[in-house]
Amino acid sequence: MKCTLPVKFVTVLPEAPSARTVTVADAPAVTDDDPVTATFEYAWWMDGGNIYETNRVKSVTVTAPTVDAGRNGPGSAPTSIAYFDVVGRPIWTMDEDGFINYTAYDNASGGIIKQIVDVATTQTGTFANKPSGWTTPGGAGLHLTTTFDVARKLTSPGPLGPLVPVCSTRKTSPFAAVNVLHPD
Repeated sequence: MKCTLPVKFVTVLPEAPSARTVTVADAPAVTDDDPVTATFEYAWWMDGGNIYETNRVKSVTVTAPTVDAGRNGPGSAPTSIAYFDVVGRPIWTMDEDGFINYTAYDNASGGIIKQIVDVATTQTGTFANKPSGWTTPGGAGLHLTTTFDVARKLTSPGPLGPLVPVCSTRKTSPFAAVNVLHPD
């Protein structure tokens, strides 16, 4: 599905898989014939038999409006991409400059167990399921890795108690921050 929307709108909630394009007529215009738009393209997870698309988003590609050099822009439309697992958690992201980030999760608790900022795609033993064709841009690839321990809280209710992610940093970069995760 591909949606083209004016810049003033930042949230798109897709109804179902589709190949239609939506353009909002009252978008702010650079000229009367050229509205300023952002485009959202969706890819969908397939069902178990790989026959039908589901309503689970596999990836979202956001293309922002072009800002020309006269307005201190790059002269091209910046694009960012996010890939999600089948549960809907963001696994891979690529920003407008091509920098790649990776997040791994504990399946039992849903807690984050690893984050890699500025992935060096040559270090293939430290991540899984990299999107095809993604490579580290020149001058990048610091591979700033933070790992987290996720444990179960052994208090009532229930025999094992509620799942409460407990985070601790084992290896980190000077730029990483540890976020305390709270289950819903």
